[in-house]
Amino acid sequence: MPRIKSITSEEVRRRRREVSDRARAAELVLPHGMREMREALGLSRREFADLVVIRLTARQIADIETGRVNPTARTLETIGRIFGFRLGFVPCGSGTQPGAPFAWKPKPPTPEQSARLRARHAAARKRRLK
Repeated sequence: MPRIKSITSEEVRRRRREVSDRARAAELVLPHGMREMREALGLSRREFADLVVIRLTARQIADIETGRVNPTARTLETIGRIFGFRLGFVPCGSGTQPGAPFAWKPKPPTPEQSARLRARHAAARKRRLK
């Protein structure tokens, strides 16, 4: 994965303002919003995960950013605190297509992902039955 080039403190401030403006306009939605927040700080996934406040692995950050997992409310609150955000509700249609019930819908898994998931569940069942 390419390393994010270092940015000036002025650039970080500008990016943080942009992210805050997008959040106020209800345009900052998961999973892409998480990546925008991280990139606004000029941090790689590993650097973002290493922040003492977050306590996540780089893999968990990647999974959230790509929509493979649904983070808990507590995780979202912790991450949002870095930007002075808090978790809340946004009226339907705000930041999305008009009338859309949710801001983000997960993509269905690919056949390969489904097969891996089935294999993992089968292995877990086997372990429980032992």
